[in-house]
Amino acid sequence: MSAAVVRVPGEDLGWAFPIALGVVGAACCWGALVTWAPRTDDAGRASSLTPAAAPAASPPASVVVERVVERADEARAPAAASPAGAGADPPCPPLVVTFRHGWPGPPPATEAAARGLADFAAANPSATFVVDGHADGTGNEITNFDLSRRRAASVGGLLERAGVARARLTIRGLGAYVPLEGEPETAAANRRVVVQIKNVRPCPYVRQENVNP
Repeated sequence: MSAAVVRVPGEDLGWAFPIALGVVGAACCWGALVTWAPRTDDAGRASSLTPAAAPAASPPASVVVERVVERADEARAPAAASPAGAGADPPCPPLVVTFRHGWPGPPPATEAAARGLADFAAANPSATFVVDGHADGTGNEITNFDLSRRRAASVGGLLERAGVARARLTIRGLGAYVPLEGEPETAAANRRVVVQIKNVRPCPYVRQENVNP
């Protein structure tokens, strides 16, 4: 009588199965180590457990006002002209567009003035333009800044559509920080956009060109 052979499940899989099982186990362990090991940045600092940086918040209103003040100081710089006899050319007379109270859009005659400057720009490739928007002092600082920026953008847009390349335009909003000399901050004349013509001679205007509402 022959003895009964009892087979345990898996006994007849041969010698290759344990080896394959060991390889799979080693791969799993390695994957876990790679997943949980601290990562480093380019400077060699561990960064895997460092939370992602929060997206940058918009600057507070006080910071916006500070930046407008800095731009206003830049706009005043040409007024501090070099001493007489220094040999520097005086600035070209600007185009000044005056706006209605609280209104960001320029008067209709501005379009013809923009076409004239675009023709001048086409004939004078070195010419560049600084478009500064202003407001009177009747609103709060942030409102005045936004209104002045929109006024400058509207005039700058007319110049672009007339053919002046965007790269030749500097468009800035200065709020109510640069009132006309000798005028109160609330004067209607402060609701304006001033287009300064730079880096060119002769100038397009003999005297300041005005566009009124």
